[in-house]
Amino acid sequence: MVVNRMVLGGLLLVIVLFSLNLAYAEEPPDPSAADSMAAPPPEPEPIVDTEIKVPLVDFKDVKIRDILIALAKSHGLNFWVDPEISAVGSVYLENVKLVDALQFIIERYDLIYEKNGNIISFHLKRPEEKIIPAVVHCDDDQLTINVKNLPISDFIAAIIDSCGSNLVLDQGATGNISGYIKDADFEQGLTAVLDANNLQMRRDGDIFYIAPFVSQEKRAKRGFGIKVEDDLVNLNVAGVDLRSLIEDLADKLGVDIFIYGEITGTVTASVKDLPSANAFDYILKGTNYTYRTDGDIYFFGSASMAEVNESKLLKLEHLKAESVLGLVPAALSSKVVLQVVVDHNGLMLFGPSGYVREVTDYITELDQPSPQILIEALVIDYTITDRSEFGIKMNNFGFGDSLSHGKTYYPEVDVHADGDDLNDDIQDLADRLSIKNVGKLPSSFFVRLNAMVQSGNANVQSRPQIATLNGHSAKIDVGTTQYYLLKTETTYGLGQQTPSSQVSEKFQTIEASMSLSVTPWVNSTGEIIVEVHPEFNTPQGAFDPDIPPTINHRVLDSTIRLKSGETIVLGGLIQTTENVTEDKFPILGDIPILGYLFRNRSKIKTKSELVIYLTPHVYYGSEGAVDVSKYLQD
Repeated sequence: MVVNRMVLGGLLLVIVLFSLNLAYAEEPPDPSAADSMAAPPPEPEPIVDTEIKVPLVDFKDVKIRDILIALAKSHGLNFWVDPEISAVGSVYLENVKLVDALQFIIERYDLIYEKNGNIISFHLKRPEEKIIPAVVHCDDDQLTINVKNLPISDFIAAIIDSCGSNLVLDQGATGNISGYIKDADFEQGLTAVLDANNLQMRRDGDIFYIAPFVSQEKRAKRGFGIKVEDDLVNLNVAGVDLRSLIEDLADKLGVDIFIYGEITGTVTASVKDLPSANAFDYILKGTNYTYRTDGDIYFFGSASMAEVNESKLLKLEHLKAESVLGLVPAALSSKVVLQVVVDHNGLMLFGPSGYVREVTDYITELDQPSPQILIEALVIDYTITDRSEFGIKMNNFGFGDSLSHGKTYYPEVDVHADGDDLNDDIQDLADRLSIKNVGKLPSSFFVRLNAMVQSGNANVQSRPQIATLNGHSAKIDVGTTQYYLLKTETTYGLGQQTPSSQVSEKFQTIEASMSLSVTPWVNSTGEIIVEVHPEFNTPQGAFDPDIPPTINHRVLDSTIRLKSGETIVLGGLIQTTENVTEDKFPILGDIPILGYLFRNRSKIKTKSELVIYLTPHVYYGSEGAVDVSKYLQD
C-alpha cells in the first residue's frame, strides 16, 4: 500500500512537470516583460540633495517666497521665486530632510518647480483652461461669432478668411477677444464685439481699421494726437497735461529727458509739419518752463532754475557785434545776458535756453550779408571860350621882336612890316601914281595889322570813386589850400597931434576843393536809391598872394534811383564870364573911326557847364559766396 502511494505520487509529479514544459513551449516568454522586471523605471530626480537635513524650520506668518529664499541662503542653493507667489503661512518642522520640507511647502501652497542646471525656480500652479473651438462665420452679411480668449491677430485672420473683408490692425491693439453673437449685421456685430473688448473700429471706404480704444481722459494724459514723421511733428491736442505731452513727444522723438521739479498746466494745439528740432520751443512758449540740451539729452524745468540755463557764443558773419546790441528788442534782451566778444566779432549769451534760442534766431535773421555799393563818378567841366581881337600895332623897337617874324592871312590876319619894307611899298606906289619926293621911314619902324576871332572848348574832368555799405554815407574831398597875405593897419591916438599906426601881417587860408558825398540804399528789387551831394569850390583867375582869390561855388543836391551798372547824368551848373581888354594910343585912339587905327581891342567870353555822370555798382562778396537771389524779389 505504501509502495503504491509512492508510485502514484511520482506519477503525479511527472504529469505536472510535463504540463509546465508544454505551456512554456506554447507561450514563449515576453522579452519586454522580462526587461521590465529586470529594470524598473527610474524615480524622478529629487529637488535637492536628499542627504541635506534641516534641524529646525520655524516661521510664523511669513511670506512663502521669503521662507524659500531663507532656506536657499542657509544651504547655499540658487532659488528664483516668482513675485506672484504672495501667500503667507506658518511652518514648524524639526529634524527633517530639506527635500521633504520643500516638497511639503510645494504641495501645501500649490506650487511647481523647474530645474535649470543648479538653479531652481518656483511658480504658482495654474489650472488648465478648457479650450473652446472658435466659431467665426459669415452668411449674406450676417455675422456669427463664438470665441473665448482668442488672440486678436487670430480673430482678425478668421474674420478675413470667413467674410472676405479688409481689416487693418493697429500695432497697439493687443490681447484676446471674447464674445458671442449670432446672425448679426456684419459691421454692427463686429463693432459690438470690439467695443466689449476695449477696441474701436473706423471705416474708410471698404477698409476697416481696428485700434485700441482711448477715452478722453486717457487722451489728455497720454498726449493723444501726436504724430512724428520725416522729422516733422503734427499736434492735435486739447487740454493736454503739459508734462504728459513733453514725455509723450520725447518718446515719439526717441530722445532722453530729465525733468526738474513740477511742470503743471495744459496745452491746446493744432499744428502740422512742425520741425521736430523746434517742437519743444513751441510747446513751452508762453510758459514759465524751458529746457536745454546736452548732447542727445533734454533737461526740462522752470526758467528760473540754473540747471536749465545755458551759455552760447554766437559768432557773426556779416554785422559788427557792437551794432547788434541795440537791435535786439527789450522783451528778449531783458531775459538773457548779452556781452560783446570783440576778438570773435560775436556775442556771448547766457540765460534760459528757450530765450537763448529765441535771441539766437533773431540775431541770425539780422546777420545777413550787406551789399557794398561802389559809386563811380565822372565829373566834366565843359568850358567854351570865344575870343576876338582887332587892331593895328606900330612901334619902332627894331626887328628883335618875335612877333615880327612871318605873316598870316588865314584864319586870322597878322601882317607886319619894318621901315625898309614900307619904303619899298610906298616908293612903288608913288611911281605908279607919278609922285615924286616921297619921304622915307627909318629902317627900325615896325607896323602890325591883327584881326582874329578865336573860340575853344576846354574840358576839365576828374574820376572820383567812392564805396560804402548799404545805408551808410561816404564822402570824398579833394582840393588845395591857398594862402594870401592879409595886412591890417591900426591907428592909435586919433585926435592927438602925433597919431601913430601899426601894421600887422598874417597869412590867411582859403580852400579850393571838390567834394562828393553819397548815401546809397539797395531795395528788395536790386535797385539803388542814392542821395548825392557834389560841391565844387574853384578859384577864378590866376593866384595873387596879395589879393584874396575869387572862389566859384557850385553845389548840387539830388536823390536818384538806378540799377547796378546804370549811368545817370546830372548837369545844369552853368557859369558865364566875359573879359574885354583894349589897348589904344592916347588921344588918337579916341578919334571916331580913325581911332581904330590907334587902338587894339581883345574880347574873351568863357562859358562853363559842370556835368556829373554817376554809375553805381553793387557788390556782395567773392563770387559764389552769397546767393544774391535770396535777397532780391522778382
